[in-house]
Amino acid sequence: MDALNEKERTIALLKFTVLFLFTVILIVVAVFYGIKVPSKQVEILRAENDRLLGIRANTKLILVSIDSVKYKLDRYSNEPNKEILEREIGSEFDALAKYSLKDTTNFGNIISRVINEFKDHLVDKKNLLKAGDCSITVNELNAQISKLKSEVKDCDTELINQGFKLKACVNNN
Repeated sequence: MDALNEKERTIALLKFTVLFLFTVILIVVAVFYGIKVPSKQVEILRAENDRLLGIRANTKLILVSIDSVKYKLDRYSNEPNKEILEREIGSEFDALAKYSLKDTTNFGNIISRVINEFKDHLVDKKNLLKAGDCSITVNELNAQISKLKSEVKDCDTELINQGFKLKACVNNN
């Protein structure tokens, strides 16, 4: 017994098979590209993340170095060995300058400006210490001037007294 619609069944089976294969292939391709393409993006994102972590580590080192320079500048006025401290500060400036040259972002420019500000601050501290020494010297000189004025005044009175004695001696002779 042959079915009357065998031809229609065969066509329907072929249509179902083709549509099923098309759907399965479409799903497999979608899953493949859904996994493969993001994995390439993940590699790119990992590389970018590693670069940013490196920048973050450098930033932490820079901030530690800046804090060290700030501390050394703060104790500069009270430091008896200023030359050694200046060399240490200079080496910190060199390290900061190396970081700013490595950095291609605007952070490198900021570091350069911070270095310049710190250098200006160091020069200002030196000038302030010199000015403080000058004020001490000025006070000492004012004290010497007043002492010399009093001595000159004493000498003037003594000369005047001697002059009167001399005139009296001349008049008596």
